[in-house]
Order: sequence, then C-alpha cells, then structure tokens
Amino acid sequence: MLDENMKKPIKISYSSMWPNYNPQVMPQDYFFEFVLSQKYQVLYCDQDPDVIIYSVFGPSPDISKINPKTLVIAYSGEPFDVQGPADIVFGFHGENQENYFRLPIWALWIHWDNQPWKYKLTETSHAGQGSHHVATSGNYENSSVHPMRLSNILKRHTNINHADKFCNFTYARNSRERVEFFLLLNQKKKVDSTGKLFNNTGYYLGSKPHDLSSWRFTLAFENTQLPGYVTEKLIEPLAAGSIPIYWGGNKSIEDFNPDSFINIADFSNWSAAIDWIMHVENTPSLQQKYLQAPVFKANPCYPQQVFSAIYNKLILKNPALILDSHDS
Repeated sequence: MLDENMKKPIKISYSSMWPNYNPQVMPQDYFFEFVLSQKYQVLYCDQDPDVIIYSVFGPSPDISKINPKTLVIAYSGEPFDVQGPADIVFGFHGENQENYFRLPIWALWIHWDNQPWKYKLTETSHAGQGSHHVATSGNYENSSVHPMRLSNILKRHTNINHADKFCNFTYARNSRERVEFFLLLNQKKKVDSTGKLFNNTGYYLGSKPHDLSSWRFTLAFENTQLPGYVTEKLIEPLAAGSIPIYWGGNKSIEDFNPDSFINIADFSNWSAAIDWIMHVENTPSLQQKYLQAPVFKANPCYPQQVFSAIYNKLILKNPALILDSHDS
C-alpha cells in the first residue's frame, strides 16, 4: 500500500446510513473508506465531495444539488434495495442488472488482512434490549488473532475447536422460522438461548465470533429468506469454530463451503434436519468433518472487487481522479 502522503486525495460524504454510523468504527462502518484508501487518500467532506455513499435509513440524495462530477453510490445491507439516483448500486441479490453489484453484508464484517487497525473495533452485544453494535477499544497489539480476521478464518479448519456445549441460540428478534426450529430442536436436547429471545441461561452472549466457540452448533437463521441475502449470522459461528445450522439465502453455498455448515435447505423437512443434527451430535467424526472443511471454496476478495467497480465509474465521472501508473 502506498504511503498516505503520496496518494491522490478523494473527498467522500455519507448520508442516510444505518443508525450510529461512524466511519471511524471498523470493520462494518469503515469498509468503504478502507476500499478507497487502498489507492486514494480519503478525506471526509460534505461540500462538493467526489463520492457520495448513501443507504436506506433516510432520504435519497437530491440529484439537483449534486455536482455532475460526483459519483453517487448506493448500498443496502438490508433485504431490500436502495432507491434513488445512484450511479452504482451495491446490494444483496446480484441479479443481472446494469450498474448493480452484489456485496453481501457479511463481507463488511470481515477484518481484511491488509486493513489497518487504526480505529475502534465493533463487537456485537446482545444484552439489554437485544442485539446491537458497540465500539470497543480493542486490543490492537493482538489484532492478528481476532477470529474475524480473514487469515484466521482461512485457517480455522486447521485449528479444530473442541466445544463442551451442545447448541447456541442468540436472538432478540422474533421470527417464525427461527422460533419454530429452536423449539423443535430444544425438545430433543436443550439449546442454550443466550439472547433476549427465549433466554433460558440467565446469560447474555457478548461477541459471537469469540464466544460461540463454546458450543458445537449454532442456530444461524436469517430474519428472512431471499436468494442472495446472506449476513454475518453464518460467518460468525464459522469463524468461531461452531457448526452453523443455517436457514437463509441459497447463495450461501456460493459464498461459503457447503461442507462447513448444516444447510436446512438440504433436507425435505425440519424433522429430517433435526434427525441429522442429532446424528452429528452423537458422531464426533462427523463433527470433525464439518470443522475440518475450509470456510470458503475460494478466498473472497470483496475489497478489490468493490474498488474496481467504483473506480471504473469514478473515472468516467471525474477524469481528474484517474490514478497515475505508480498509484495503481
């Protein structure tokens, strides 16, 4: 990566992002700055920015007030797309659509290996009113050991976790599918609920990537089932070394190695899925097989993909931002 002082400056501005959005909190809120900072010196500026990035948590930008040279980027990590005057859209489904690129929300939760650790880390808290993100000071000297760091995810299958508890269920939001499955599996063997919903432990889980390592299985159910909608609910237990029991988008088997998790979609009904889960629970060699499977079929490279998509549009809008040969 180039020295910051040698990079060409680029001005960016955010609007209508998720609540408490702070680009100095990583990894989720910092992702787009990180993407651009690999080649540019990123400056925050709401006056005549080179790039505007907006989401679904407020009004769309007023195109009449935007410089024609400004690149307008829309991003949604929700199960619905951003509306408005975007030049380029990042979202969940990845259908063949001009100027639309799939960027699943789980990609923003990874600590990419060349991502600088200069900002506070975000962990997930499940106490009080339910799941929310909180910034923590982090231990930057030991940042290389964080479970969500890409290099650690890639080698997780070589460092097998030996958990002493059966299955975890950590949710605040009540959705029919996850509740029904939890209740059915709980009839077979107690499932530890460590969130607000159906809490039966008196304990509220802190950081999923760290704490889920205590359980052999984790119920990883999305809020809704849409083809490309795959969130951090799958990557967190995978990173922790807990076998996810996943219900969600069918692109999960494209994003992740299907041998590394139990996919509810592979079974004719929930009873069959639960029978298999209990069989795996009683067969340590099958547990080892899931845990020894690499998390990914191919290494993800979303920062590079997102940068290329943005850059190709950016230089058409504003040729002054074309990178010199020594920058690229």
